[in-house]
Parts: sequence; structure tokens; C-alpha cells
Amino acid sequence: MGHNAGMATTRRELGLRLILAYKLGKAALWLVLASVLGLLATSGRLEAFRAVAGELQDHVASRWSLLLGQALASALSAGGLRLVELGLGIDGLTSVLEAWALWRGHRWGPWLVAVASALPVPFEAWELVRQPSPWRALLLAVNLAVVAYLAAWLRHHRRDGAPRGR
Repeated sequence: MGHNAGMATTRRELGLRLILAYKLGKAALWLVLASVLGLLATSGRLEAFRAVAGELQDHVASRWSLLLGQALASALSAGGLRLVELGLGIDGLTSVLEAWALWRGHRWGPWLVAVASALPVPFEAWELVRQPSPWRALLLAVNLAVVAYLAAWLRHHRRDGAPRGR
């Protein structure tokens, strides 16, 4: 069947539904922004592209996705003008995968989301200290909440999805 029946029934828990909605909303926003940046860049409006990319880099996009985008951009083009576009696209696609794994009820879904949400936390914390912003604080708080919730959820569920006794 491809997914665990225990997880399929418990995915309706409020916390998991909120995480699923967050991941889908984040994915949609990031993919739309990456598309808009791509259209700006290919239409010859590079100054507009740079301005939007700079704002996103400074205030919205998470550091780990920008680092990954930077590595890819360096490999794909000398100027690396598509750094933010790539970072947002990669982050958006990763969020789609995470949401899909939770929605399908895969046993590994909560693990994937917990790890993917925990990985950028040190970078986000550093960026928040280096350049404080309400958006960065919110992103860090949401990722910490997702990790904490899923850690507790995983601790209380067995491999077969049944809640553990105390």
C-alpha cells in the first residue's frame, strides 16, 4: 500500500495538520517567488531581479537553502544571479516532499520533516543574531515548534503507529 495505516489515521491530529498546512503554504509561496524571480531574470529586468532577490535574501529565505542555491548557482553560471531563485525553488520542492510524506502517512514522514526542519536551525539562529528581523525570528520559531512537536509525536508512537503507554 505504500503507507502506514497507523500514521494515516493519526495524521489527522491537529499538530500534524498544522505542519502539513505550513509545509504546503511555504512550498507554494517559495515556488511562486522562485518563478517570479525566474521571469524577472529572463525578461531582461535584472535590476528588478537583483532588488527582489536582495530583499528575499536579507529577510525571508532560510540560510541553508541559500547556501545550497549558491553552490548550484556557482556551478551553473559565473555571475550566480539565480542564487535566490534556486534556493527558494529547492526549499519549496523540499517542503512539497515533506508535506507529501506526511499526507501519505509514510512512517518515515515525521522523521523527514523533523530532520529537514532541524537542519537549518543553527543557520537561522546565526542569521537572526547577525541580522535581526521579525521574519527570521518567526521562521526560527516555527521550525523549532515543528521539531519539538514531531520529536514528542515520534516519542509517543511506536513503529506501527500505536501510541506508547506512559
